[in-house]
Amino acid sequence: MAKRFQEQVNIQPQNLSTGFVQGGNTLLSRLEQFKTSTDNLAKVTSANRGKEEARNVELETVDGVTQAPKKREAGIIEQVFSGGAETAAYNKELQTAYLASVGNDAKQAIAGIEAENPDNTIQFNEKSKGYVAGVLSGVDPSVRPEVAQFLDNQVTNSRIRVHKNNINKNKRIAQAESSEAVTTFGNDAASLAREGNAQGSAESLIQAFDIIDGMDIPKDKATAVKRELNREATEQGMRKGFDDLVEAEGIEAAFSELDSMSGQVKKGWTPDEWDTFIASEQADLRQKAVRLQQANAKSDVEMSKQVSNLKIQANTGFNAEGQRVDDAKIIQQADKMFDDGQINGSARATMITSVLNRQKKDVDNSLIYQKVALKLQGAAEIPLTQSEIDLAYDDQYSPGIDLLPPAQKNAAIAEFINSTKITPSAVIQQVNNNLNSEDPVLVKDSVDLMQRLDAIRGIPSDNF
Repeated sequence: MAKRFQEQVNIQPQNLSTGFVQGGNTLLSRLEQFKTSTDNLAKVTSANRGKEEARNVELETVDGVTQAPKKREAGIIEQVFSGGAETAAYNKELQTAYLASVGNDAKQAIAGIEAENPDNTIQFNEKSKGYVAGVLSGVDPSVRPEVAQFLDNQVTNSRIRVHKNNINKNKRIAQAESSEAVTTFGNDAASLAREGNAQGSAESLIQAFDIIDGMDIPKDKATAVKRELNREATEQGMRKGFDDLVEAEGIEAAFSELDSMSGQVKKGWTPDEWDTFIASEQADLRQKAVRLQQANAKSDVEMSKQVSNLKIQANTGFNAEGQRVDDAKIIQQADKMFDDGQINGSARATMITSVLNRQKKDVDNSLIYQKVALKLQGAAEIPLTQSEIDLAYDDQYSPGIDLLPPAQKNAAIAEFINSTKITPSAVIQQVNNNLNSEDPVLVKDSVDLMQRLDAIRGIPSDNF
């Protein structure tokens, strides 16, 4: 409510001259001032009430975007008393709160898009463009230009940061790819040098150096990287030289060459680097020496086995697996070992002699086998000795006879003895062993054989 009018005005008698007019004007002026003051107070009061009411309004949000509030229109009574001051203040305060809320929403949303795409400009542009379009489609048309300008400022600031991060990311990627390429070409240069391909190694170094020249790194660092790549390739080339020297002249020649180089620091190397290389190559040569000794020892053992096996084959005609070996192959193998320096002439001659003696023995044995076979066929005039009978029986007949049942076995033995008129030593030994055993079955078997032999005329009675 407006304050009561407290001011008192002394009304003096006025003449009807000019002074009366002036006094009247002064009073009128004061009354008009009072009315103006009262109207202003009413407007201020109404405006404050409108602002307070607007502050209590809860703005609606949809999908994280503040929606434009509904404006009010002043009624007739409000227009008369305050000129619509309450509604105007309400709308203005509500508009201010709305803009503040939209601005806060926009800041958070655009910051979120930036956080999701910190270094991806394309993704940021697409998502921020979609967000801005969504906000502007629902914003109050009366403030759309201001909101659009605010959104553009926020997006621009974030885009600048994202673009900068994108550039830095691309630089890091390019730097990493370049570093990887330098490492690859450097390794190729070292590997090719170790293989003895000096030209290929040099070409790989040139490619690595070209990449280094294009990288965004300090000049002194680039120079250091180039020097190390070149030094490593040079080192691998020298190691290849020592490998070749070991192959051509032996491990001792390599040690001698390394000793002569130990006090001569190569150009482009520091003394520490040179000492490290010398020590490393010495260790490598020592390992090679050990491996060579082990290989030689293993080779010697393997060769001894081969020579021993060949000797057995020459003596017996069979290999270690019990398989028959062709005599011609045995002699060929002995000749090859002699040509390769694996055996001397004496060993070769011994093996060949063994083969020939075995062949002669095989021929002699074949003649004996033939005589016994003829004897068994009824050629009584052919003379046989005990040793001939023993050889033929052990090699040709015993293996088959031993597979027969006991009764048939005794009959076969008796028939053999009846035909040859000589008892094989193996039969005599087996009968005696059976008779001296405590096995009644074996004793009975031997007695049966002896009875069969007693019935045969011409068999010496003292065989058993």
